[in-house]
Amino acid sequence: MDRPDADLDMCVKSIRDRFKVIPLVLQLPVKNNKGSMVGLIDLITMEQIIWTGNQGCDVQARKLTPEDETIYEKALCARGVLSEQLADCSESIADVIINEGNNQLIPAAQMKEALRQAILDMNHVPVVCGSSYKNIGVQKLMDAIVDILPSPCDRPALAMYQHFADSLCARAFKVVHDKHKGAVTFFRIYSGSFKKGQKLYNIHLDQSEQISRLLLAEADDYKEVSELQCGNMAAVTGLKNTMCGDLVCSSEKAYKSARKSFAKASKASDEQLNELFNARTRIPDPVFFCSIEPPSQAWGNYI
Repeated sequence: MDRPDADLDMCVKSIRDRFKVIPLVLQLPVKNNKGSMVGLIDLITMEQIIWTGNQGCDVQARKLTPEDETIYEKALCARGVLSEQLADCSESIADVIINEGNNQLIPAAQMKEALRQAILDMNHVPVVCGSSYKNIGVQKLMDAIVDILPSPCDRPALAMYQHFADSLCARAFKVVHDKHKGAVTFFRIYSGSFKKGQKLYNIHLDQSEQISRLLLAEADDYKEVSELQCGNMAAVTGLKNTMCGDLVCSSEKAYKSARKSFAKASKASDEQLNELFNARTRIPDPVFFCSIEPPSQAWGNYI
């Protein structure tokens, strides 16, 4: 939206025509006299948010009032359209519109709840504005992802993971080597929860390992936590043998119980069960080999 000729209405029409979905416009762009985007209007909270510089880090927000005249009327009209679209799939929104006749009286929390449900039903697509070049709208985009987009908990886990019930079941999908923390293993948690200092049973290796630190990744930073629940991504230190694709659980007993339950429900053979529970990431054979060696031991740390 940072181009002078950018047109939100045309973008929305293109989304509707090409993807055959109902776009839900959640924001309007705010432009200066030169046609450059400087901020946006949040139609859910009826706030005007302006980015003043510092690579999108400096933000000023204020509530729109009737004194804003043209901007206020435009935002009110757009919020009315959004409310009517949500009323088609939310009885609570429809009740407020029918009883009160004023879309301003719909609380932001109620609109977010209706939005989330509309998106979960896969009939509607949220539309937000921004400028990647100027880092405008990044914070509101991230808020929208958390508030209204589906989380892993909104859909049932795959059949195999369901048989772990409330017991921990997670799969390693990435291992990175940090200069200070050593090997950091990333897991997606399918059931149960990770706890700091707990023991994990690696199904593929048939051995236990102990977590040293439990971390929540926040971009390039890590925040140490005591517990992470199902649906989250966990970063763990202290594991020496766990590799990409390994499935871990709380104990060997939990694994055997889940395997037995899944075998009974699916009637899978031992070979199929082994393939499912012991699967690791398959790495294809390389077609080219290359090694880098330092000219002396002193240069070793720079590689």
